[in-house]
Amino acid sequence: MSNSFKSSCLILAFIVLVTTTSGPVGLFGDEAAQTPTANRRKTQDGKSRSANEMRMMMSLRKVFDLKSRSPAEMRIIAALDEETEIEFTDTPLADAMEFLSELHNITIILDEEALREDGISPDEPLNRILSGISLRSVLKILLTEYGLTNIIKDDVLQVTTKIVADAMMETRVYNIRNLGTAQIDSERLADVIESTIAPDTWSRSATAIRFSSDGKTVSLMNGDDVIELWRIESGKPRMQLLQSRLGTAAIRPIPNAVVVRQSQSVHREIIDLLKQLELLARLTQQAAPETKQR
Repeated sequence: MSNSFKSSCLILAFIVLVTTTSGPVGLFGDEAAQTPTANRRKTQDGKSRSANEMRMMMSLRKVFDLKSRSPAEMRIIAALDEETEIEFTDTPLADAMEFLSELHNITIILDEEALREDGISPDEPLNRILSGISLRSVLKILLTEYGLTNIIKDDVLQVTTKIVADAMMETRVYNIRNLGTAQIDSERLADVIESTIAPDTWSRSATAIRFSSDGKTVSLMNGDDVIELWRIESGKPRMQLLQSRLGTAAIRPIPNAVVVRQSQSVHREIIDLLKQLELLARLTQQAAPETKQR
């Protein structure tokens, strides 16, 4: 081969090598890489999820959860399970969320009104170094410090207070056909969910209203349970918006399914439970032939 041809091949190989190792330029360019408060995770190192992996995750989720979702919402659900890493030193809350938004290519916004009502500033400092865990876990660790959480709303991931998140009810239908071999029908499953997952949030009937002697607290009485509705703090009335504790959360069995109205955090717990029950059903099915042979 001629020297010129060899040179051309070497140049072409170099270009291919650089392209495959460095990957395409991100949507946000190199700005996130220059962020002084966090280490930007490589997007082509095998940790990020491909479109096929996203579809597989959603198909597994839909075995139980029949709720339809937009592509943006599906992307957020997949991103929450992605591995991530952070290094925050006195990083403002708003800046930290912007960094994670760019890193995982999803939209994360602050519910500024809810934060303001709870006296939380977007400039609250975050000091954490975390790696090798999911974005969902990182957010939980960061936000819990200020009594915050995250919800998916209007195709974005919204950081808000736990009070607001618990008040946002969603109704979903859960398919339980795959649990048949575990001998779990919809009525029995509804009882299990109601008694083991957030048991104090399901529908209930109040038997009395109680006012504190100082007039600062109003509570619902249900047997021995006391559910605070209203509290006056620092001279300012504040309504506790825990609608789930006011009887709006509910679960109803129907043939081959259960219908559940609950907060997003409780729905996540229900899905985790159903996955474990499906595993039990598979193990029961596998054990059946062995039992017959004996």
